[in-house]
Amino acid sequence: MIYVQMNKAKPLQKVLAILLGITMLALVVLFSVVMIPVVVVTGLLGFAYFYWKTRALRKAMAEAAQDNGVIEGEAVVVREQQEIKHLN
Repeated sequence: MIYVQMNKAKPLQKVLAILLGITMLALVVLFSVVMIPVVVVTGLLGFAYFYWKTRALRKAMAEAAQDNGVIEGEAVVVREQQEIKHLN
């Protein structure tokens, strides 16, 4: 068996531990009060920027959906097909 002998904390150590705990709790609360709004505002600004930059694409997609599924475009022939002669 293992026995652990613990010394009783002195009153000054108890007071310092309580003060340190309260200080850490206050810092965590202050950090969350600042960081949560910063993250939310940054996320909203990022979404607004993305929405603003893709508005032309959304408009083009809406117009393409109204054209009865016709996709207009151009094609370029890269190489010509060669005629194959069959032997009879």
